[in-house]
Amino acid sequence: MLVLGDGRYECQVCGGVIHDFDGWPICEHKLRIFVSGRPLPKQSARFGKGRTWQPKAKTEYKRRIEARVREAWLEAGKPKMDPPFSVRLDYVFAWPKSTKKSKSVTKLWRIERPDVDNLAKMTCDSISLIIPEDAAISELYITKRNGPSSEEGVTITIGQCKPDDTINTT
Repeated sequence: MLVLGDGRYECQVCGGVIHDFDGWPICEHKLRIFVSGRPLPKQSARFGKGRTWQPKAKTEYKRRIEARVREAWLEAGKPKMDPPFSVRLDYVFAWPKSTKKSKSVTKLWRIERPDVDNLAKMTCDSISLIIPEDAAISELYITKRNGPSSEEGVTITIGQCKPDDTINTT
């Protein structure tokens, strides 16, 4: 996705100007989804009593992403996207309550935990309706910021990679 100077986006596949429609499809080659709530990372499976398990909060968060992806996909008319995929994940965490009011309305890079790779693992595993196999993701861009509590969540943008004429396939 190419950001134009006036805040609009250009589709990498068709070159058309894309407008943001609050998480709904923005062109036939892209799907943008916002999932509200505090983003959670994927963690190693827990072992006990001869089985593996994930904490309840993690499985509920994964189900919430899956439900939101399904809703957006159905609303878009079940678009068929072909690999290779381009995925952008923009995470926003609410400022701590102790943050000064003047600062809490701004966005600033987050350098605390959770790690971006663990956040991406959870999200990429949760979008399996559109991308059944993570290996089909050829381009992944991740941001992690602190921001206003009303914007806490993750914005997932799924698209097709732009055809690259410079790659020699022979």
